[in-house]
Amino acid sequence: METDSRKGLRVLSQSRPALLALAALLPPIVAASWQPHPGFGFAAAAPFAVLSFGKPTLDTLGQSKLDLSQVTVHGDVGVGPYGTVDFQGPSTIAGDLYLDPTLRPQDVISDEGTVTGSRITDQDLSTAVADALDAAANLSGAAPTQSFSNILDSLTVHGSGGLNVIAVGNLDFSASNDGSPLSLVLSGGQDDLFVLNVAGKFDLGPAASISGVDPSRIVVNILSGAVPAQTASKTWVGGTVLAVDRKIALQGGISGPAMGALVSELSLVGGSTVNPETAPAIDLEKWTNGQDADRAPGPLLPIGAQVTWTYQVRNTGNDTLAISQLVDNQLGIIDCAPSLSPGETVFCDLDGVALAGQYTNTATVSAVSTSGITVVDGDPSHYYGAAASGECSDDQVFIADRSYVDGEIVRCVASSFIATEPARLVQVGAGAVVYYEAPLVVLAGGFSVATGGIFVASGPAPPP
Repeated sequence: METDSRKGLRVLSQSRPALLALAALLPPIVAASWQPHPGFGFAAAAPFAVLSFGKPTLDTLGQSKLDLSQVTVHGDVGVGPYGTVDFQGPSTIAGDLYLDPTLRPQDVISDEGTVTGSRITDQDLSTAVADALDAAANLSGAAPTQSFSNILDSLTVHGSGGLNVIAVGNLDFSASNDGSPLSLVLSGGQDDLFVLNVAGKFDLGPAASISGVDPSRIVVNILSGAVPAQTASKTWVGGTVLAVDRKIALQGGISGPAMGALVSELSLVGGSTVNPETAPAIDLEKWTNGQDADRAPGPLLPIGAQVTWTYQVRNTGNDTLAISQLVDNQLGIIDCAPSLSPGETVFCDLDGVALAGQYTNTATVSAVSTSGITVVDGDPSHYYGAAASGECSDDQVFIADRSYVDGEIVRCVASSFIATEPARLVQVGAGAVVYYEAPLVVLAGGFSVATGGIFVASGPAPPP
């Protein structure tokens, strides 16, 4: 065990809204409380908590169906052209119910549930439907950034910035249960968006979850297929669920919109909730010596120097969380706060000693809400351990008077590290000047330096 001390510090965050405010669009209808990020392109469809729609066929009656049975929807529900709806009691829509004006009386199979807002029958939903279909087509056709034939066990997928398109053959968590819940964690920074394109089986068993980054930045896209998709009780999907031309039955909780279904059926049954008022979420951020080093190499550290890993755990939801476990895959279980109230943040530190070479460790936190939902998040961190060099001293770099070969690496390790900032000047040996020109640093003496303080000999400098 390389750590030589463990210490924990409990810190409360300043006042903040429960769950970060999702990106607001300006559609022509009332917005739901949860919306997908504008980068996904849902546009006029984004404000709906549930949106169902069909397409013209020889038999327009019953060729697509929205089934609401013993469900609570927090937000607006829209039934678009060529759709049907079976709104059974004791279901509740805590918002407005939009029925496209093209729907016929027989398209409303039953209307026995409770609508706290209004029933609106003169709003043309064709634009919202078209935007949903455009978004589905664009997301389905996006080139994968990562691919998995099967996801059968708990997994953490790390984003690389921007749009992350995760292609999955089968996502089968049917073995999940209360004692051994399975989770898919989509972990990333503030600029990461995740699209999960599932081509085959989609089955979330009891207590299974899909979570990670802010729910506005996750879309679970169930691609067209013959195998029905389903989620069981106590499941949790922290994002938008999109199922175009695939039959899907949803139970448990969804912290984003549910959209479908063309010639198919979108069922929300068995006590399921959409955009629930009580929505658990957790966020884990990890730093190495104060740097958010999600990607290698991370900070360059002298071998044997102290390393401090800082773990920030935030309850970004609006339900109290009991922390089940905070674990580092290299350092083991980390003692931290037993529970977090909504909006609360805790910082926990671990100290260790820098080892030689590239080092990577990943932390994962899991917690259970008072409503019994399990949420999970993870975050990696890196550093590179190198021997201290006589050619370095704090913010001075001294290029030794010796021969260098192309590709040679000269590592600069000191108590202060030279930052690779554009236009910054650093004095080096023999009066030469280093000009920072992102992403590389050009040395007048014929050397270049990459980010992280690793100097590479590159041959003679060009003539002035």
